[in-house]
Amino acid sequence: MNTTERQGEQTDNHEMVDVMTAEEVATFLRVNRKTIYEATANGEIPCQKVGRQLRFNRYALIALLNNQDHISFANGGNDERS
Repeated sequence: MNTTERQGEQTDNHEMVDVMTAEEVATFLRVNRKTIYEATANGEIPCQKVGRQLRFNRYALIALLNNQDHISFANGGNDERS
């Protein structure tokens, strides 16, 4: 059964969804979940708070990756380049 639903919702084929959890973002970026929480606290990764949980837009993350030479989680988002 191949049920395609509204954009962003998961289908029976387990296609990617538009809204991601911190765990999914960590897997997507291949980093630790704690790194994701630190990056959001530093303003390096955009997110929305839903209740007590964070949600991330897949397309915003892809745009962030495409528009930057690198993302540095280690220095709190401070880029030393001038």
